[in-house]
This record gives sequence, structure tokens and C-alpha cells, in this order.
Amino acid sequence: LSGALLMYHSLEDQNVGTAIMLAECSHVGIDIDVTAIPLPAGVSLGRWLVTFPSFGYLLSVAPEHAVDVFTARGISAAVIGAVVAGAEVALVDGESRAVVRNHAETPLLQLGRQDVAA
Repeated sequence: LSGALLMYHSLEDQNVGTAIMLAECSHVGIDIDVTAIPLPAGVSLGRWLVTFPSFGYLLSVAPEHAVDVFTARGISAAVIGAVVAGAEVALVDGESRAVVRNHAETPLLQLGRQDVAA
């Protein structure tokens, strides 16, 4: 269980939801390092997290050369977190960790296996 969480162009509120869905479907947790999120000049993190510019992508990839594939083509990219054991999707900043959602306790998609009564 390892992997980098790679973001290119932007991470906005919609991508935090995307991270929850990715984690839930994969039965893992995700820690998003808000200090690693690239911000446009003059834009605060708070504003960026609630912006929906329609061109942000969130990928879970092996960490080796993940960013190089994009930056070699002139596309802004950054490793902004990690896939972790558990069911929590959290925002971290090196000092604190805020759980956004625990998909085991509160599923977003509710696509998990459900036992059918006989």
C-alpha cells in the first residue's frame, strides 16, 4: 500500500471530493498536504480550495518520475499527498491533520458490498 497523490493544474473543492471517492473505491485513506498545493500568484489557499476552474486533475500514481511526465511537457504538476492505510481522507500541513471524511463511517458513494437478507 503505497503511492503518491499527484495533482496537476489545480486542486479545488471538487478534487477533495474526488479524493474521497478514489479512497472509498480503493479501500484506502489519503492524506493531502495543503502546503504542497501549487497556488496561482496572488491567490490564497482558502480561495483556491473553493475555486472550480474545471481543469484540475487528481491521480494516484507510483511516485517515481510522476511529476516529470507532466513538467517535461510544460504542465504544472506536484505531488500533494499520499495514499495511506485506513479510511480517512485528511488535509495535513506538517503540524496538524484534519479529517475531511472517513469513508468507512460515512460512505460518499455507498458502492461497497451490501449483504442481502435471505
